[in-house]
Amino acid sequence: MEQYAVFFALACAVAAVAYGLVSAQWILGLPQGNERMKQIAAAVQEGAGAYMKRQYTIIAVVGAV
Repeated sequence: MEQYAVFFALACAVAAVAYGLVSAQWILGLPQGNERMKQIAAAVQEGAGAYMKRQYTIIAVVGAV
């Protein structure tokens, strides 16, 4: 029975990866929107990048201590 559970878990993992790839291709294929939407997306990306940089800096300091 355990052998079937391992195969089932592997099949679920493969299905999840395949779903992720298909979903990513579909989303990336959609139109980007008008100019205002592109400006908002750029602002969100900039903010997310700043947030992640701050988080990694804090994690590095805590890890070093």
